[in-house]
Amino acid sequence: MDEYKVLTVWELLDFLKQKVKQNAEIIQKNTTAMFHAKSNSDEAAESYSQLFGALSQENASLTKENTKLLSIFNGLLELSKLFGNRLLTRENEEKLKNETFNFSEEELEEYINKTLKGDLPINDSNPYIHHSLFLDKLLDRCQAEEMYEQCAEILKLKSVIKS
Repeated sequence: MDEYKVLTVWELLDFLKQKVKQNAEIIQKNTTAMFHAKSNSDEAAESYSQLFGALSQENASLTKENTKLLSIFNGLLELSKLFGNRLLTRENEEKLKNETFNFSEEELEEYINKTLKGDLPINDSNPYIHHSLFLDKLLDRCQAEEMYEQCAEILKLKSVIKS
C-alpha cells in the first residue's frame, strides 16, 4: 500500500515549482541530446530518427504536464489572493504542524478566556483557531455570553475551514 503525505498549500506550491523545474531540465537535456545526435555524422539516419522521435515525444509530454502544473500553481496563487488573510500563513501552518493539541480542560479554558479577552485574536494568527474542539467550545462560550460579533467571526472561520 502506498503512503501519502498531506501537504500544506505552501508545500504544494513548492512541489509544483520543483516538478516544473525538473521537467524543464529534462526537456533541456533531451533537446541537447537531439542536437548532438544530429551533429554527429557517425549516427545512422534510422537510429537518429528513432532517438529524435522518442525524445520529441517525451518533451511534448513534459511540456503538456508543465502546462497543467503551472495552471494549478496559478490557481492556488489566485485562491490566496481571493482569501488573503483567511488562509493560513506559512508561520501558522508550521505552528499547527508542531502543535499537539492535547488540551487539558484547564488549558482549553485558558485559551478560550485569552481569546475572549482579546489576548488571542479570532483569526489565523491565533495558533489554536483551526482546532475544531477549540472553535466549538469558543463558539459555545460566545453564544452563552451573547458575544454575537465574535460568534459571527467564528462561524465565518469555520465555513472557510470546511471549504
